[in-house]
Amino acid sequence: MSQIRKIGKQLHNGIKVKENIQNLDEVFSLKFSEYIWMELSMQGFFWQETKREDYVYRGMHAYKDSVEEEKMYALLDDMAVGKVFEYQDQSFCEDLRQENRKRVEAYLGLVEEIEVCEGVLEDVCYKYTKRTDLKDLLDYPEERFLQEYLQFLFGNPDQSVMQQKIQSMMGRIPCHISNQKMMDKMEGAIRLFEGSDENSLDEFLYMVRGITMIMEYDKSRIEYPELLEQVARLKENVGTISKAEEFQAYTDEIHEIKDFLQERIEYLDLLQLILNELEVAVILGKREETSSVLEYAKALTSEILHGPCKEHAFDSFVGPREEFLEERSYLEATIHMVATEYEEEVHELDLEEEYEDHYVCCRLCSDSKYMDAWSKNDLTFLTREDIEKQADLVLCEMEGQFTKVSKRVRNVIKRNTMHFLPLEFTNSGEVKEYIRTNLFGCLDESEKAASLLRLRKQMSEESM
Repeated sequence: MSQIRKIGKQLHNGIKVKENIQNLDEVFSLKFSEYIWMELSMQGFFWQETKREDYVYRGMHAYKDSVEEEKMYALLDDMAVGKVFEYQDQSFCEDLRQENRKRVEAYLGLVEEIEVCEGVLEDVCYKYTKRTDLKDLLDYPEERFLQEYLQFLFGNPDQSVMQQKIQSMMGRIPCHISNQKMMDKMEGAIRLFEGSDENSLDEFLYMVRGITMIMEYDKSRIEYPELLEQVARLKENVGTISKAEEFQAYTDEIHEIKDFLQERIEYLDLLQLILNELEVAVILGKREETSSVLEYAKALTSEILHGPCKEHAFDSFVGPREEFLEERSYLEATIHMVATEYEEEVHELDLEEEYEDHYVCCRLCSDSKYMDAWSKNDLTFLTREDIEKQADLVLCEMEGQFTKVSKRVRNVIKRNTMHFLPLEFTNSGEVKEYIRTNLFGCLDESEKAASLLRLRKQMSEESM
C-alpha cells in the first residue's frame, strides 16, 4: 500500500489523526510539486511549439503581443531557476488567469455569432446548391420518415435517454413562433429557477445570451480588428443572401473564420492550463521542496523556455508521473476529507493556510480550467424578486435583438434557443404532432431539407 493510501485509510478510520494530517500535508506538498513541474515542462514545450506558429489572420499578425503571455513567460522562467516565493506572485498569477479568461470569453462570443450565421447558411443551402442528398431527403415519404424518427426517439425505454433525444430534436427542426411567444417561453424557463442557487441561473443565462447573440464581451480582447469587422458584416448581411455566388462566398468566409477561431481558442486553452499550473507552482513554492524529480523538471522547463529541448527529455517522467496520476484522485479526496471532517484538528495544528492552499491547488488542476479557484462555493438562493429582475433584463435584451436581425437569423436564434428550454410535452402523441406541424408544415423547402438532414445526423450519431 502506498504512503498516500495508508494515510488516507488511517484518517478515514480516525487513527493517528493529527500525525496523519501533518504527514498528508508534507506528502501533498512534495508530490504535487513534482507533478506540477513535470506538467509545466511538458505543457511549456507544447506552448513554445504552438507559439512558433505565430497566429496570422488574413496576412495580419495580432495588433499587440499578449501581455499575459509575456508576464507568464518571465515568471515561469524565474520560478524554474529558483525564484523565492513572494505573496504578490500568487495574486499576480490569479490576475493573469482572469485576464486570459476574459480573452477566451471574447473569442467564444465570436464563435456563438458565427454559429448562428452558419445556421442561416444551412437553412438556405438547398435553395442555392440543389444538393442531391438534400433533394433525396425531401423526396423521402414523410410518413415513413416520421415513423422511423419516432422509433428512434422512443425505442429506448430509458426515460432520461428519451428526454435527451427530444431536447436535441428541438434545436434541429424549424421554429417559427412569434417573438412574443418565444420570450414567454424564456420567461417561464427563468422562473423555474426561483429558490435555486444563483450560480445555476447564471450558467443558464450565460448560455442563453450566447445563442441569442446578446452576450456582452470585451471586443478589445480580440487582437485582430479585421476579424471583428468581418464577423459584424456577416451578421448584418448573411440573412439577405439572394444569389448562389453570395452563398458560396459566405460559406467559404465562415469556414475560414471557424478554423481560425478553433485554433486560437485551443491555444488560449493551453495558455490557461499553464497559467493554472504556474499558480499552483507559486503556491507550493512557499515550501521550497526539493527532490531529484523536481529539480530535473525545473531545469528542463528552463531549457525549454530558452530553446528546443533535447530528444527524449521527458522519458524519465514516465514512471513518476504515471505513479502520481494513479494516486492523484485519492490524494485529492483525502485532502477534501480532512478539510471538511477535521477542521478542529487542522486549526490546532496551525495548518489552516496549508490546507486552504492544497484545496486551491486541487481546484486549479481540475478539468474546469476557468473556474474561480478561490471561491468558497457559498450558495445564494434566488427569490421571486431576483428572478423577475433577471427575466426583465434578458427579455429586454432579446426583444432588442429580434428587432435588429433579419428573419432568417431570428429563426435560427429561436431554433437554437428551443434546444435549451424545458420540454412541454406530456406524451408521445404531442411530440409527433409537433414534428408534423413544425417540420412537415414548413413552407420553406430549403429550411425543411436542412432540418431533415439535421435529424438524420442525429439518428446516425446517437445510434452509434
